[in-house]
Amino acid sequence: MRVSTKKVKEKKSLRNIKVEIPNEKAKAKGIIPLSDEERKLLSERANEKIIFSFNFLDLENELFNLGSMEKRKVPICSEWFITLIQSLKEISNLKPSELKNEQRSHYEFHAHDWDKVSSKFKFDKGFLEQVDGVQFRISSSKGRVHGFMIGNRFYIVWLDPYHNLYPDDRFGGIKYYQKPENCIEKLSQEIIRLKKENNELTELLDQATSNN
Repeated sequence: MRVSTKKVKEKKSLRNIKVEIPNEKAKAKGIIPLSDEERKLLSERANEKIIFSFNFLDLENELFNLGSMEKRKVPICSEWFITLIQSLKEISNLKPSELKNEQRSHYEFHAHDWDKVSSKFKFDKGFLEQVDGVQFRISSSKGRVHGFMIGNRFYIVWLDPYHNLYPDDRFGGIKYYQKPENCIEKLSQEIIRLKKENNELTELLDQATSNN
């Protein structure tokens, strides 16, 4: 009798368990990168010098992955990365108000018009409505950095050396990239190529020696 009573209780308790089914519609909106508490704390630091965060850097987007241009295999030169670092260093000596006002034209700092861009951040729509997407130039011809700023922290989302967020047909229009390989991947591909070449040469050598 005790066993059956226990079973009934277990059955009853299972019925009371609430299982939350994910809302697909809500999921499609994207992600909320920062909580309200985090935003509030960061906003209080608006009078301090700018710092950069790469927490939300997106190198998967084929427009902003810093790879080679599709079909042309044109890599981004190493000097571009030096210019990028120099620009980040310069801006890190400014306060947000200085970047937005006194240095606004120099760095072409402005908010994004989401109705005119080629792609949007994959964040929750409500978050984007509360926090402006912004950009600044790396140099006059080296492209843009896109992200959002809260307080004194600039979150970098996309690096855009070829102005892909606002493509211009006069400069070739929008450009797609093949995702770059890291050093290990490159070496692995080179090893595979050399092994194939070695096998082919070995076969030719065997044929030549067997004929003799």
